[in-house]
Amino acid sequence: MILAAWFHDAIYNPKRTTNERDSARLAQKLLGADSDLAEVQRLVLLTKHHAPLSTDSNGIALSDADLAVLGSDIDSYREYALNVRAEYKYIPSFLYKRLRINILEEFAKRPSIYHSATAKDMWENQARSNIAEEINTLKS
Repeated sequence: MILAAWFHDAIYNPKRTTNERDSARLAQKLLGADSDLAEVQRLVLLTKHHAPLSTDSNGIALSDADLAVLGSDIDSYREYALNVRAEYKYIPSFLYKRLRINILEEFAKRPSIYHSATAKDMWENQARSNIAEEINTLKS
């Protein structure tokens, strides 16, 4: 689990859609025959969609941790949203807004953004509020 957290987004390029796969390959290169390699790779790949099975405690923990920023206080979330926009500054504003709204609406449609009871209790309501605010800001 700790290794997966380290390797998650170890390779990250906002212009590519292969970041998780590339990070999993890096884990393979660096970990070699480590007995945890398969689990590390599985977990890194899982972060592409954040949809662990309900019985996958490692996947749930990593997914919820990766999405924790969505449930942060409003000022931290606004800073995060500005940083996301800066990452994708090469995308024209009209297109960025449409794509970002689509991503946020996918999270908003989920019965729950988080998978563990603890994460739901800690972050779910704030995450939904943050997402709704960002969508409204992007639409205005």
